[in-house]
Amino acid sequence: MAQADLDQQRGLVDELLGRGIAGSIAAFASWNTTANTLGTAIPEAIAVAAGMRMGSYDPRAHAQFMLDRYADDYAFHDFTRPALNAWLSDQGVSDHTYLLPEVAEQTNWRNRADLWPRSLALLAQIYPQYADGGLTITLPWDRTFETNSTSA
Repeated sequence: MAQADLDQQRGLVDELLGRGIAGSIAAFASWNTTANTLGTAIPEAIAVAAGMRMGSYDPRAHAQFMLDRYADDYAFHDFTRPALNAWLSDQGVSDHTYLLPEVAEQTNWRNRADLWPRSLALLAQIYPQYADGGLTITLPWDRTFETNSTSA
């Protein structure tokens, strides 16, 4: 994602957070490409609308999904990933698309250490009615392109 796109995406999330409405929208995604973003946000919005219409909407499940999106698409890509890549570069690792196992393990640990408090802060700000029930943060592959955060 280009820096201008990251700046625009960060501005959108900052605005949603600032207005206190980040937890009241039906869907959010902002990952990598327009197709990935729309391919995530549209089905989520449809699922929310269908659940509400059919009386099966689960606000907790929706909050879990949305927190994952804010943590992955916003906090990781705007803050944690640049810090990880800078740290790797400082360590002499210039290729962040494949990390050797020992480096991947250290990077995964640093990812969790940085993203965990950011995710908890987002949870408290967006969904104060919920508590951390077991947030898991990992790098799913040996690279820094994406993270995986799931909540129980």
